Parts: sequence; structure tokens; C-alpha cells
Amino acid sequence: MSWHLGMNTPTPTSPNDLHGSNKRIDFISELPLDVVVYNIVPRILSGGPIALRLDIPNSYLDVCRTWCERFMVVAGNMRCRIRRLFSLSKQQEMRLKAAGPYVRRLDVIAISDQSINQLAGTVKFTCLSELTISMNGSQTAYHHFFSTLPNLTYLKITYNSPAYEPFQVYDILDQCTKLTRLDLTLDDNTTMVTSNDNQHPMYHNLVHLQAIRGETGTDTMYPDHIYSRGIYWEKSECDMFIPLLRHLHNLHTLQLSHPPSEAALTTIHQHCPQLQQLILSQYHARAVTGIVQQQQQQQQGLRLLRIHHISFEGDYLTKLITQYHSTLESIVFHVHLDIPVPFNENLVFELKQLRSFQYNSRYYLPFIDWVINHAPNLESIQLPSDMQHTDNLRTLMHRPLGRIELECASRHQPDHWQYLQHHIQLGNESRLEEIKCDISLIQNGSWMYLIPQLNHLKSLELVFQFDEMYLFSCLDSSIDPSQKPEVTGDMDQTVVK
Repeated sequence: MSWHLGMNTPTPTSPNDLHGSNKRIDFISELPLDVVVYNIVPRILSGGPIALRLDIPNSYLDVCRTWCERFMVVAGNMRCRIRRLFSLSKQQEMRLKAAGPYVRRLDVIAISDQSINQLAGTVKFTCLSELTISMNGSQTAYHHFFSTLPNLTYLKITYNSPAYEPFQVYDILDQCTKLTRLDLTLDDNTTMVTSNDNQHPMYHNLVHLQAIRGETGTDTMYPDHIYSRGIYWEKSECDMFIPLLRHLHNLHTLQLSHPPSEAALTTIHQHCPQLQQLILSQYHARAVTGIVQQQQQQQQGLRLLRIHHISFEGDYLTKLITQYHSTLESIVFHVHLDIPVPFNENLVFELKQLRSFQYNSRYYLPFIDWVINHAPNLESIQLPSDMQHTDNLRTLMHRPLGRIELECASRHQPDHWQYLQHHIQLGNESRLEEIKCDISLIQNGSWMYLIPQLNHLKSLELVFQFDEMYLFSCLDSSIDPSQKPEVTGDMDQTVVK
């Protein structure tokens, strides 16, 4: 037997002595490895992922070095969090030394330069692949830490320098040569070091860049309630990240917090020929969709265009869609404006590759009409409730839709009834498999009563404001008792399969 790391106190003679001294004994190293790895540790992990935190004394990982190593081997994706530290204590340092080689995901937030130097000098994060870090001190100390992470592939940085020191992005890329994804969040007043094309090499491994400036929020159900403070910047400031793109020829996904200028769009098109996802949003958003398959695409051209911003000028949207109309597979348009979005309705080409269209804006109905009329292969669509009118739904009857989002309102909705009747009559030829319903009220004679007759429906998602049992009582007469629906969710959102 051996004591917890760093302890030399004699072995207690009874369990009471052990409890009173608050000591730990390493018996794990005496057990067969397969018993620990396959029987003991999985039982602890069955409750869900557990994080290694330095701010919790006497952590379960603090029992002994052997226990820590065994645990980390099994919990390969465990996240380690280091927060609000001026310096690492001796005990914290020893704990990190034991766990460090097995940590794959690390959060470092609001710690001092001294702590960063301690991490760089004493802990070996040899398996670390994902790092989330808040930088608010000397960039030199952080760069030294980055140089000790040989297998880092995903780096998420929030930089807020009180001295307004330019952000040294190229130094980071030079240190982290295996990076495939880089997420940057810089404050409003931060600038970024610029580079001539010959000063730095191409960073061929980097395929995903997210660059956001200003106070940002997370993409939520009501995203228009949270805005960035930088939305009224000059165009030159909005294009701050564009020079970096000259070194990212293999970029697949690009997210910018503000729409780039037309000149910047030309640069993107010229220097990022592999770009497949362009996201213009000041909100953190997932880039990959079920339709866009980045690694399997061979033809160059944009597949996903996601616009979630409040500042547009002129024919910006028209030019974007015109430029990429032959390859676009998914358009997500969530813009909350007080004025209509300019769009040229006289475009004559078709969006033959478009499979998914999401539109959430109070203005510019002609844009919706144009997309629906010019996307013959549309498979999934989401429309605002007040724009689900007869003409659009009639057109959608002639589209191979597999998924649609509809609103069940208190008003009479003959167009919705007609749409579902059409798919019922199609029988086996109907491709409709998923429906999402936003429900405010279900009246007698509602089109909702037709849903159980859609024999090929695989997923029904219901979003409503009242108890779901009321909904099932409405549909009870139409549902086969042997096909009791599976319900997940809460009062605000229920999924029936």
C-alpha cells in the first residue's frame, strides 16, 4: 500500500483513525487492471460525464496517482476546468501532473500569467485536443503554453486585453500546427496583427474558422433580444479578419460576426476555394447541418449560407445567392429588421441543389416566394407562421419535401388541410416523414386531425404552451391504441415519434 501522492503519514491502525485523519490509501494499484478499467470505473462514469476541477478540494481524482491514471484512461473525453487562479498550489500541481497526460478537453478561464507559466512548465498535456481559453494577460505567456500542446486540433479563444494589444493570431497558428478549428472572440476595441502574404506560410490543416467581435450571445429561441455592440462599425473594421483568409486555402467553414464588404467577399471567393459553409452571425452557432457533407463534396462551391444579422445594404443578398446558386444546398435566413431586405425578384436561374430553406423574418415575402418557386428539389422548409399562405403550400405540394414546419393557429387554415390531404392521397409516393407543429390552439376540424393518416410519418415535433395531455386527448380518437406515441420533452416542447 502507498499513501496519497505527497503524504508520508503512517498508516492508520483502524478505519476510525483513517476517517479522522482524512487520509487516502492507494489500493487501486494492487487490483487487476482489467477489474478497475472494465468494472469499477465504468460504474462511476455511468452517471454521466464528470469534470476534473481544481477548485474542489479532496476530489475523487485526488485519491492517489494510480486511481487518477486509471480513471483518466477510461474517461478519455473528460473535461478539465481551471478557473480563477492566481497560482497553482503544490497539491493542484501534483494533481494536474498525474491527470495531464490523459486530459483531452481543457477549459482555462481567468487565471494569471503565473499560473499559465506553471502549466507550461510542469504539466504535460500530451493528449489534449480541445482547448477553451480566456486570454486577459500577456500573450507571450499564453503562446509559450500553446507550444507545449503538440496534439491540439481545436482552439477556442476569448481575448480581452486591457492594454489593447493587437491580437497575435499568426503566432498562435505557428505554434499550433495541427489546428483544424479556431474560434476567436475579440472585444470591440481589439485589433489584429496584419500580415503580408509572404510573411507566414499556408495553414493547410485549418478548415474551420469562427471570428466574432464585440459582446455576443448564444443563438436562442429569441435571438433578436441579444445583439452585438459592434453592429455599426465601419466596413474596414468588419473586414479585419479577411487578410487571415489568404493563408487558409483549405477552409471549409467560415463564420464572421458581421457581413463582409463586397471586396472582402471577392477575397473569400478567391483564396478559399474549398469553402462550403458561410455563416454571417454574431451568435455562436453550429456550422454542420445534416444536409451539408463537407468531407464528401468534390465540386467546389458554397453549400450552406446562414445569415443571422441585422445590417444589410443594397443588393447584398442578391449577389450572394447569384454567386453560389449552382451549389447552395441549405439557406438559413434569420434577420430581424424594421425594413424589408432588398432582393432582386427578376433572377432567372434555379437553385437546383437547394434541399433546405429556413426563413424567419417579418419582412420581404417575395424572397420566400422566389426561393420556393426556383428550388425544384426542396426537401425541408421552415416558414414564419404569417407567411404560410395558400400559394406557397400549393407550390410545395410539387416539391419532394421530407420535412416541413407548420403553425396550428386559431384561425381557419384550409391551405394546411389541403396540403396534408394531398400527402394522404399520395400514399406510398409521399416522401413526407417529419412535421414540426407550432401550436397555439387546436379547434374542431383542425388539420392536425389528419396527421395520424400520414402512414409514412416518422417524426412529429409539437411545440405548444399547454399540457401535452390536452393534445393527446384531441388526437386520441384517431390514434391506434397499439401505436402509442413516444413522448420526450417538457411543457414547452414535446417530440412524438
